[in-house]
Amino acid sequence: MIRQVRFFILSAILIFACGLSLNRSVTAQTAPAADAKQQADAAQIYPGYTAPQYGDATSQSLYVTMRDGVRIAIDVTLPTNLPADAKLPTVMQLTRYHRNNEGGGLTGIEKFFTSYGYAVVSVDARGTGASFGLWTVPWSRDEIKDGGEIVAWVVAQGWSNGKVGAVGNSYGGTSAQMLAVPNHPAVRAVIPRHYEFDVYTDIAFPGGVFNEWMVKNWNQANQELDLKPGVKPV
Repeated sequence: MIRQVRFFILSAILIFACGLSLNRSVTAQTAPAADAKQQADAAQIYPGYTAPQYGDATSQSLYVTMRDGVRIAIDVTLPTNLPADAKLPTVMQLTRYHRNNEGGGLTGIEKFFTSYGYAVVSVDARGTGASFGLWTVPWSRDEIKDGGEIVAWVVAQGWSNGKVGAVGNSYGGTSAQMLAVPNHPAVRAVIPRHYEFDVYTDIAFPGGVFNEWMVKNWNQANQELDLKPGVKPV
């Protein structure tokens, strides 16, 4: 009987002690949860970013003449209040969907990169938007050559430091990749955020089946875009 009483007493003490320990453990684990999350979030933030240097930017629309006399429409966007001797790297974006709309303000890309001390050059592909010439097929040889000639024009400007990169999505993403094809030494980086890796297998004939809906609707949308007014003029 005495042994049974001792057993129950010891069991009660053990359960009570474990309960205190568990409670302390739970409290210890839950109390700093918010702090731990904040520390984890902070650890994911790259500490090497520089702060924006400029608060505003100005854009100028102009034509650059290509080797065959075709004039390509571009926007050159620079940070305001640049020192007279400032030399900037340039980010280019090339599109067949209008570099900007008439009356449109600065794009998000233009605002972001110029705030960090970059020049931004936005380009209407040959035969699209406000550019002259003919757009025959996506990323034609002439269109690709145009990109290299615009790079040469950029690095000849007084505000250029001789370094050029490109960004873009979809058609513009592939255009960014194609900017490396002319092999101009000024092109240092290309960041296609979304692009067509292989137009034939990815878009036109996925799995060997003709993607009629996509091809017809895309062509029709481009025709409507090219015919309607609204592109930013030069």
